Amino acid sequence: MLNELGKWIFHEIKGTLPKSQIGKAMAYAHARWDALSAYLYEGSLCIDNNGVENAIRPLEELFIRRLP
Repeated sequence: MLNELGKWIFHEIKGTLPKSQIGKAMAYAHARWDALSAYLYEGSLCIDNNGVENAIRPLEELFIRRLP
C-alpha cells in the first residue's frame, strides 16, 4: 500500500501547484521518500518516534522551567 502511495505521489506531483498545501506535502514526501519508507526494510525501526518524544518530555519541561 505504501508503494502505491509513493507511485501516486511521484506521478501526481508533476501536475500539482508547488506552492499549494498538497504540493508542499508531496514535495516533502518526494524529497524524503527513502527515509520515510526505511522502516519497511528494517524491522527494528518504528513507524513513529512517540517513544523518544515521551522519554524526553520530562527533560523539555525541566528546560522550559529554567528559562527566564
